[in-house]
Amino acid sequence: MYSEKVMGHFNNSRNAGGTENPSGVGTVGNAKCGDIMRIYFDIAEKAEDEEY
Repeated sequence: MYSEKVMGHFNNSRNAGGTENPSGVGTVGNAKCGDIMRIYFDIAEKAEDEEY
């Protein structure tokens, strides 16, 4: 049903886990079906005088 590549990523997760003392954490998903994605990020420096 799933390709070998998809099953390889499922069975051997990469980039999984969190980081110590993150600057922020984002969570999205549906807990009822188990689809939860949590993103940890760490900002090393504050940007100054940014223009968009």
